[in-house]
Amino acid sequence: KESAIAFASALGYENMTPVWSAESGGIIYMNLCYEQGGVIIYPDMIKVKINALDGHVIGCETLSYLFNHTSRDVETPQLSEREIMARKYGELETQSVRLAVIPTPGGGERLTYEVYGRVGEEKFFVYADPSTGDEVKVLMVVNGEQGELLI
Repeated sequence: KESAIAFASALGYENMTPVWSAESGGIIYMNLCYEQGGVIIYPDMIKVKINALDGHVIGCETLSYLFNHTSRDVETPQLSEREIMARKYGELETQSVRLAVIPTPGGGERLTYEVYGRVGEEKFFVYADPSTGDEVKVLMVVNGEQGELLI
């Protein structure tokens, strides 16, 4: 994480937060997203490839960040993190909640709460409307050939 953040910072990308990593074949794939006022901005993502043996960065892709980055007016959610944490999303055992801007079909964006949890051994991300708490999107974490993937 430190190598990826330092590399991004050296390139001029500040306020980047690690949001996902996977390891395969001695390579760590690290996704960093811009964080604005405590909100993760998924459209502003940088992908960094790191040699797992020595921690050196061996690749970086910033296209998503370059196409999407701008300062955003992030609305104040009507529901609090505590209220979202208390909600039930099926059988999900909620482990963490944070605000996130996610991309929508057609190139738009929307503010959501990102709810991470488990149903048994399965891991899920539920994206919830910050005004109603209703599910907007659900992603499941699956094991693939290159580590954990989201579907």
